[in-house]
Amino acid sequence: MTQDRFWILLTKKLFEEATESELAELEELMLLYPELVNSATPIQKMWELPVKDNSEASKTAFFEHLIKMNEAGADVGFWLDEDHGKKPGKKTTFQTKKWIPLLAAACIIGVVSLLLFNGIFKKHTIQVAENLSELSTHNGSKSKLVLPDGSTVWLNAGSNLKYNKDFGIDSREIILDGEAFFDVVKMKEIPFVIHTGVIQIKVLGTAFNVKSYADEATTETSVVRGKVEVRVNKRPEEPFVLMPNSKLIVPNETVVKTSKRVKSESKKIPLAILENLTYFERDSTIVETSWKENRLLFQSESFEDIAKKMERWYNVKIRFENEGLKKERMTGSFENETIMQALQALQISTSFHFEMEENNIVITN
Repeated sequence: MTQDRFWILLTKKLFEEATESELAELEELMLLYPELVNSATPIQKMWELPVKDNSEASKTAFFEHLIKMNEAGADVGFWLDEDHGKKPGKKTTFQTKKWIPLLAAACIIGVVSLLLFNGIFKKHTIQVAENLSELSTHNGSKSKLVLPDGSTVWLNAGSNLKYNKDFGIDSREIILDGEAFFDVVKMKEIPFVIHTGVIQIKVLGTAFNVKSYADEATTETSVVRGKVEVRVNKRPEEPFVLMPNSKLIVPNETVVKTSKRVKSESKKIPLAILENLTYFERDSTIVETSWKENRLLFQSESFEDIAKKMERWYNVKIRFENEGLKKERMTGSFENETIMQALQALQISTSFHFEMEENNIVITN
């Protein structure tokens, strides 16, 4: 595969073992696949590991890294001999010297939380500042990331995630703008904390979804497994504890106050609303996390909210010429449909017309 070849060549370059033809091949791949260059940037910045040779000490250090990755669920066992999983000793060796570049790449990738590509999870931008790593996804794309502690994050379209480069050593804190699903590795001594513009979420080990887009009316935390503690930034002294099958909805005050649906500034807005997760009526799929499985689901949602999801999903802009259409409620499920096919399907249940020019869509009566 192209990606595997890229990492092998990059590792050989870092080990100063690449031939001239391999360096030329690497440069060609870098030109053809700029997204791989983005992912390689943090690896090259982190190339300060103390072992970079083929000595027994280097092999032992790399072997220890691989064991940790294997225990965390990474598929690296085939790179080890039949004794993999045991602590390295006199009888524990690598299969052959030719695997050293691959082993090195695997270890470096594990250390710097390399972005994993699979299926639609691509088209990302990753940047590394002096003390901060930042991952962003564009509209129309999603990404999957394995953090240094072994926790996995799925990042939805139009989202941004930041974390300290020392993540997992003394703290595990993340800043999120957008939507992400987290499957967190349990570390009692180091809680996992997520900060959004509205709430702070603290967990030890669990699986849950957070949706916190700045341009939406609410921020939602949906728990699938485990337990989380949510504190609203306005009143942090009143924590909410969420159990499986529950979600917390918190108003994004700046959006709510400017909404035409709020007639008065003095209208009382609840601090938070606790509800159960939404199960799709046709197959019991959890609606809040369906995006992770590449399904766009909505159940009895307003056309306005559906349009926002479609904008991110299909990387389009949708404008309503009729305010009344925004309030129409619909239910639907899309996976491989184009934006035009999805809108045509919605027309079956709701009367409307649409015009599309490139990525701009206008909804009319």
